[in-house]
Amino acid sequence: CIFLSKAYAIGKENAKAFRQLAACAKADPKNGMYDFYAGKIHLDAENIQAAIASFQKAISRQPGHTQAVNALGVIYEETEKLGLAAALYSKHVAVSPTDT
Repeated sequence: CIFLSKAYAIGKENAKAFRQLAACAKADPKNGMYDFYAGKIHLDAENIQAAIASFQKAISRQPGHTQAVNALGVIYEETEKLGLAAALYSKHVAVSPTDT
């Protein structure tokens, strides 16, 4: 599922990648990985707001999704929303205390 979506994205077929990821998420609704990869595709396309929404959705599906937390935190840091970044990281530590 993810590999096919990544192949579409590499080929600049983002619409196909998003459709594939949506189908995967529908089949596995508790897995935040599909939303995380959608966020990465949005980020590559410099669509920051859509990337934020995708990373947030990944975290809502899977609160301990470290990659989504890190990606969203970096966006917050780079856009000088340091309070949001700190709150996000604090919440993540509470959910996954052994995650570094």
